[in-house]
Amino acid sequence: MATKAEAVRDYVRAFCGEGDAASQAAAKHIAEDVDLVSPPLHVYGKAGVVERLSGHWPGMGMYAAGNWSEPREDGHVVTIRGEMKPGMPAQAVSLTFTFNDSGLIQHVEAVQTRGTPPPPGPVRLTDDIKQLVNNSLEDDSPMVVGYMGPDGQPQLSLRGSMRAIGDTQLAFWVRNPQGGIVKALDYNPRITVLYRDTPNRVNMLFQGKGRVETDEKIRNHVFETMPQIEQDHDEPRKGACMVVDLESVNGATFAGPVRMANPKA
Repeated sequence: MATKAEAVRDYVRAFCGEGDAASQAAAKHIAEDVDLVSPPLHVYGKAGVVERLSGHWPGMGMYAAGNWSEPREDGHVVTIRGEMKPGMPAQAVSLTFTFNDSGLIQHVEAVQTRGTPPPPGPVRLTDDIKQLVNNSLEDDSPMVVGYMGPDGQPQLSLRGSMRAIGDTQLAFWVRNPQGGIVKALDYNPRITVLYRDTPNRVNMLFQGKGRVETDEKIRNHVFETMPQIEQDHDEPRKGACMVVDLESVNGATFAGPVRMANPKA
């Protein structure tokens, strides 16, 4: 049978999001009547706790990048502490495990020490963010574009053609070049784009100014790299290519918080 320290190490690996194998290894050390206290959550039962150790949850990337101590045993209680990287939402995470007489984890308490987020950096999309944007439709996370209608009513539109075309720009295809979102540029060019991957708890809000791109090289790049189903809706390639020059990006990915903003002119 594994030692308490080994059980805690297995739990921490799953806690850090190392995948199904890590979750299965941790599950072997967990009692059926376990409970987890992680304010504001209180999870009862093995199935619920194992679920929290499976898949992608907020903070897992932050935990994985942290520096974890060795487990410290005191009878039936074992503690371990992780120091997070600077600029993360948490400065540190302490986990306390209580084991039952059978050597299984019966109670877990997680306490986070709040960190101080750094000021936003300049807008510069990372490769990971670009990949999320470019795969959004295939990942069942079509992006939502918000703009202002002519009557002042905010409008929302799903866009499966969204592309990241550089470090500071998004682009998408508008099938009707005379459509409402194109006309909206004349009186309010500001555009907000929402990315949300619910199963993986990833969300980002992109904000900037839109414009119609007329450069054929860029138009062709956006059209030819967007999903085939989107291309099929405009085979003559008569639509408009909308480019969003980004001013800010905020949210969170598996790797941690996203805070970007260019200085206001």
